[in-house]
Amino acid sequence: SSSGSSSRYTSFERSSPEAKEFRTRLVSHARAEFARQHRVFLFQIVLVNRYARFIRWDHSGAVVTELFDYVDNPEVLADFLWRFDHMSDEQRGLDPTVKLASPKEKKQFEAAVEGFLKDMKAGSKNGASVRNLPGAERTLDETKTYPTWKIHVVDSVTRSSTDLIVRRPFSDHSSMWGRDTRAYLAYDLQKDRLV
Repeated sequence: SSSGSSSRYTSFERSSPEAKEFRTRLVSHARAEFARQHRVFLFQIVLVNRYARFIRWDHSGAVVTELFDYVDNPEVLADFLWRFDHMSDEQRGLDPTVKLASPKEKKQFEAAVEGFLKDMKAGSKNGASVRNLPGAERTLDETKTYPTWKIHVVDSVTRSSTDLIVRRPFSDHSSMWGRDTRAYLAYDLQKDRLV
């Protein structure tokens, strides 16, 4: 833009090191939510002093509202929170095909993964070579920060469906942007085996 017109616009992003670090943290928090939950999108509220913004994240980027003074205009924040409280999980951005696994499903998954990891370390199962998957031991996640999920999957061609039990991916997409492809050891409930 020309120098005359640029003074009409307030810069959205400050370029100070502190501002850049703050934005990095916002992305990091959003990435952590997407990594541990199966989400289509995510809302964040950013509060700084008496000002706020809403951010809606998805895998293509973020939409950010204008800055508003929530002390002078508390109805904006109150209205958002009231509406958010009355939304379904799907409206809040959670993937509707994914639910928390039951305790029984969690035990089935853990037993199958533990058996696979034991066989993988031994190099074979019943005399047959077992595929070595780098990072597979992360699946059981000793830190307990990853829930155990039940994912309902429908084949787009045959229309057949199955339920898979997963926890932490052994390989995932390190960026917020894109398809967010993750590789899991998954327990197929219908076939009663790891896939």
